[in-house]
Amino acid sequence: MEDIGRQHEIFDGFVKQCEPPQKRWKGFLPHGSNVLQCLRSPDKVVDELLASFTIDELVSSGLTRRYDTERCQLIPELVAGQLFIALRDETTAAPYDLLTAEGCLSGELPALAVLRDAETRTMLAEWDLELFAAETIDDVLVLRACGLPATLASGFEAAPLDDVGRLAVFGLTRGPRHRQLVLAQQAEEEHDATQPNCSEVDTAMMGGTVRCSAREMDNTTAEVEANLMLVAWNPSQLTCATATAQKRVVDHFLQLNRHLNLDVGNLTWWQPKPADVATLEFIAARRSAAMFREVMQDVAFERGESIVNIGKPAPQRPGPPRDLAEAMAAVEGNNQPGHHHLVSLDRSTKTRAEFFRLLDRDLLAPLRKQAMATGDPVERLLLLTLADLGQVFHSQSLKIREQRDPSQSSGTHAGDQMPVKELLAIANSMNSTIKEMKQCSPRSRVIEAKLIEPKPIPRLPGCG
Repeated sequence: MEDIGRQHEIFDGFVKQCEPPQKRWKGFLPHGSNVLQCLRSPDKVVDELLASFTIDELVSSGLTRRYDTERCQLIPELVAGQLFIALRDETTAAPYDLLTAEGCLSGELPALAVLRDAETRTMLAEWDLELFAAETIDDVLVLRACGLPATLASGFEAAPLDDVGRLAVFGLTRGPRHRQLVLAQQAEEEHDATQPNCSEVDTAMMGGTVRCSAREMDNTTAEVEANLMLVAWNPSQLTCATATAQKRVVDHFLQLNRHLNLDVGNLTWWQPKPADVATLEFIAARRSAAMFREVMQDVAFERGESIVNIGKPAPQRPGPPRDLAEAMAAVEGNNQPGHHHLVSLDRSTKTRAEFFRLLDRDLLAPLRKQAMATGDPVERLLLLTLADLGQVFHSQSLKIREQRDPSQSSGTHAGDQMPVKELLAIANSMNSTIKEMKQCSPRSRVIEAKLIEPKPIPRLPGCG
């Protein structure tokens, strides 16, 4: 409908007649706060809406279907207590769309529609912008109940090819065509390499036209709002069998890659191990909601491969760090620019814990042990001082690394972070302490042994 604001008012009027489900998934897992159901008589719901809106407005909103010139009825996906998700604006908290078993009432792709949703955006921030696209609404509800940002994977196959540019928000972009590459190469050859290249190449990428110089062709990527993850299994059924509909979605994207040069390397595929699903079944049978969420998040974290690698041997996953150097590299890897692997808050906490464990084992504990073993009180004091300085230095260095990407931070606040200038002062103090230790270290001295020969004793005259 033309008046989007009117559509949102209709959604708001309908949502006010709905209520959260009392029944939990499998009797123990509560649904999210924006999951609703309509238990009222459908006719009464429509009658109340007709007091404020016309039939044409209700039908255009997608909420109802007309069955004669003067009457309409709610769509089947919203009656008989069926569950749906109210997508709410981040600023006003008003519903702007409803996600049902058949998709969004607005007709928008569910994967795109949820990017405006306040609750989804909060979860995306906690999951490194990873958006889980599942086969059924039941799967979506279970994943969201576990704190995972999830939506339906439906609608991609039916979307017009002219809209392929909208997928850029998921990092799915089209590469330059052959003509673009030739023009770019010609432009480079015609201009001196030291001069600014002012030639413009019509990139016509992503369904729109972008004017850029040949030198800038590699810098025309759109800002990624989420990384799309296809959920290959059915979490609501706790079965690891590959979902049939998801195979069709994968095939569709591979065809876009083949025919339209769409880069689908960022599109990932989550297929859990049978042992992980068995663990979830074990917990579900014993109805522990907290433990079920915890394990589901762990399983979700350990998932994922690009759809272009489906069927290929899985790469070897690195094990836990073996020493302090590897722990520092793991922390640094989580904060690299453009790092889109899933790093949840729980995983970041584990990485920090491993870093501090190895810091104590490989650096601090040996220094303190050596201090207790020496008999020189000055050397003992210097060793203990060096251990204390090292602990502060490495702790603050870690916080500075985390400040590069706040989404990886494990409760680090800006006020807790030491200024870099003070951190450098600690480093200088450590260097000074090391120099003092070298000066105080006992040096071995070799004393040359000499044979002392007896000297003759002078005798007094007249004696013996």
